[in-house]
Amino acid sequence: MVHPGTPFTDDALALLDDSLQLLSAAARLARHADEPTSAGLMPSSLGLVEEALYALGEAYDHAASALIPPGEVREPVSRRFALAAAACPALAGGEPPSHERQAELLGALSEAGDALRVAAERCAAARAILESALGGPEVLRRSAFAGGQRLITGG
Repeated sequence: MVHPGTPFTDDALALLDDSLQLLSAAARLARHADEPTSAGLMPSSLGLVEEALYALGEAYDHAASALIPPGEVREPVSRRFALAAAACPALAGGEPPSHERQAELLGALSEAGDALRVAAERCAAARAILESALGGPEVLRRSAFAGGQRLITGG
């Protein structure tokens, strides 16, 4: 469904909403990270952030398909770029993007996805170090209760 006054679908608007929720969650994580009682949960928190970063990297891979949809095996790339440019919302100059501009956009999305995956790998490395110092999943299972509410499941 298209919202009145906007060219965006519900799915497109959900992308913006999810991005805002992600920002809000990151801000909350930053506010609570310096709590002394959160130190024991930091390895698990890093593990969840790691998974979120991998998912975000994948999201930017998918975003590239929104700009240049995948084509048939024998379809020339130039044809895919031309079709995508014709269907693309006009950029700042009011004209469809050139093939060069499309390649630049794809490159930027690819680099963003790569950076998120590198950040995820760094979280994994930090998590491993913290787990060796603070304890691993057993500590989390013992600590994963807040206000009588279980935060995780598992054996």
